[in-house]
Amino acid sequence: MSIQNPNAAPGLHYETTKSMASKRDPELETKILKWIGEIIGEKVPPLGGMSYEETLADGVILCKLMNKLKPDSVKKFDQEPKHAFNIVENIHKFVKAAKEYGVGDDDVFQTVDLTEKRNIPMVTATMIALGRACHQHPEFKGPHIAAKPAEANPRKFSDKQTKDAAAMGALAL
Repeated sequence: MSIQNPNAAPGLHYETTKSMASKRDPELETKILKWIGEIIGEKVPPLGGMSYEETLADGVILCKLMNKLKPDSVKKFDQEPKHAFNIVENIHKFVKAAKEYGVGDDDVFQTVDLTEKRNIPMVTATMIALGRACHQHPEFKGPHIAAKPAEANPRKFSDKQTKDAAAMGALAL
């Protein structure tokens, strides 16, 4: 029996981690960082060679993004967090502001998804959902990263049309 990677987590955790990594899209992650940079007016990532998750990990850029999308949506956040508590607090404030901006509960990542790098694809999904939510705010002029959500197009049928359609359905049987 040979051990291929002695540092790999055993069992289900390893398989889950491996599966999550395969769901990542580096091109989309780069596009998201560029989108954030255009909105906040800063180079993102600020330091060369930082990964997507490292760039977002302390929540500072996320809070800046929310404040650009909706001024004062994150009133106070730690610009240079040095402790895990401050990082978690920044990310929590971003998540809360994103929900208030219009991102659905099911579309928002959990704080540990980013702080512990448990589910980076969910972080990406949240950023795309935030991009979609921007379309619901006419004051936001762009740039956009996500397609505009479809609008409802309800149809009204008369009683006669409904009966005719029902009759056709019965004939098809």
